[in-house]
Amino acid sequence: LTMTSISFVIPAYNEEALIGDCIQSIRKALRGSRVARAEIIVVDNGSTDGTASVARRCKAKVVSQPKRGLTFARQAGHVVAKYGLVAHIDADNLMRYGWLEAVLNAMNDPEVVAVSGPLYYDDLSWATRTVVNIFYFFARLAHRILPMVQGGNFVMRNSAFAKIAGFDTSITFYGDDTDIAKRLSRIGKVR
Repeated sequence: LTMTSISFVIPAYNEEALIGDCIQSIRKALRGSRVARAEIIVVDNGSTDGTASVARRCKAKVVSQPKRGLTFARQAGHVVAKYGLVAHIDADNLMRYGWLEAVLNAMNDPEVVAVSGPLYYDDLSWATRTVVNIFYFFARLAHRILPMVQGGNFVMRNSAFAKIAGFDTSITFYGDDTDIAKRLSRIGKVR
């Protein structure tokens, strides 16, 4: 198996209660994986709580981005990422078992520039979870025509990021993941 290196970028605004669990789940996923080197970058997006302190205690690199907005935070983290693969993970996410291996397997194909998957919500009611699963079923079908990534759960090659000139910071919240998937699909495969 080929060893690889990966940077994790976590945009965070007032995530003091959740950021530690997110970082620890990444560290757990890295244990025993075929990742040679990894870094965890938390982008403090103007938090007014202890987000940055918790991230530092968890030994993550903290980057400050006072200009509020998800695309500004993702961009700030990505530009300091030093490894060839960069994972964008939301601060309230936890890595599931097998996530890292699935990503690395998909990225073994040199034509793949980005890989993404669904988010699973453990705290939803059965009915809401059913609706979410139906959404992801249709999203998988739609992905065959229109590329997509889930903003809080995707990995891209750093080289591809450079080719598309990064995130479109004029997008303040909704649609940034659709935009990035569309631009990435022009230079390679988005899985």
